Amino acid sequence: MPSPLPKQLAYLAPVIEELEKFDADSLGDDNPDAMNVVESVVRMRIRGMNADDARTAVEEDSAALQQWLEQDDLATSPAHFVLGAMFGMTMFGDFDELPS
Repeated sequence: MPSPLPKQLAYLAPVIEELEKFDADSLGDDNPDAMNVVESVVRMRIRGMNADDARTAVEEDSAALQQWLEQDDLATSPAHFVLGAMFGMTMFGDFDELPS
C-alpha cells in the first residue's frame, strides 16, 4: 500500500479520485475533460500568485508528485496523468493567464 500524498499535495487527492473514474486508456493529452479536472485544481492552487510564483509552485508540486509516484504500488495510478498535465503546464503554460 502506498504512503499517503504529502501534505503539500493534499489538494490533488480529489483530482486523483475523479480521474480514477475515467477509462485508464483515455487519460492522455487528447482528453480535454481530464485536463480540465487538473487545470481547475491548479488554478485554485495558484490563485493570487504572480506568474513566477505560480510557475514555481507548480514545479515544486510536480517534483513532489513525481517522487511520490516512484512507489511500486502507484505504477498505474491516474496521478501519472496529473504529473504529465502539470509538467506540461510548466513547459508550455502561460502562467500570466492561468490564475485568472
